[in-house]
Amino acid sequence: GTLRSTKTERYNTLLNSNIMVTRKLDIFATFGLSYITSHLQEQGMYYETNPFLAACLKSPLLSPYKPDNEGNLTKDYATYDLGNYNENPTYPYENVSNPLAIVQTATLMDKLFDVTLQAGLNYRFNPYWSAKCLFNIFYRYTTENAFIPGVTSRAIMPQYYGIGLNTVRRGVNEYHAYYYDLSGTYQRTFDQRHEVHANLGSRFMTNTMESDMASGYNTANDYYS
Repeated sequence: GTLRSTKTERYNTLLNSNIMVTRKLDIFATFGLSYITSHLQEQGMYYETNPFLAACLKSPLLSPYKPDNEGNLTKDYATYDLGNYNENPTYPYENVSNPLAIVQTATLMDKLFDVTLQAGLNYRFNPYWSAKCLFNIFYRYTTENAFIPGVTSRAIMPQYYGIGLNTVRRGVNEYHAYYYDLSGTYQRTFDQRHEVHANLGSRFMTNTMESDMASGYNTANDYYS
């Protein structure tokens, strides 16, 4: 990804089989499996949690780490209101999330599973007539998880109109697709010059999808997993 902490990993498996049972009948099958994981960052127009927007508002002269009483930088992230003594900020840059804290502490992850199964057969009645039967199943399962901290370190601005010190979000999507195909073919050549080719078939497809989402805020601390 553009940010060092973002990446996508993908694993694919594909198996094919074609078996000739008799001279008139052959069976074929295909099985595919994909597993994709993505480590992401907020991409919406939310300057509280989008590291790009926060970096545009944050002064480059300020350190992302909090100083101690002697001015030495510590390992703790600077708070979003460090140096701001105005309880009612007038300008957007007075309270800005710490971009480094967003990148290194926020957790946004997607997991996707794809399964494809296809099976069918071809049958030849004679040199002119043949039939084909095909069945296909596609299944996709997707999970999306997000955790934006802020209770413990106070490095990221509150959300939900200022009352959500941290945020937990989870979404699940499930998709099924079924495909059926039955067709017949007639092909013949007359006098080595005239060719007749005809197809007759039927297709049936169904799709179902379900999406669920839940969100919450203000957990006891930022040690979320």
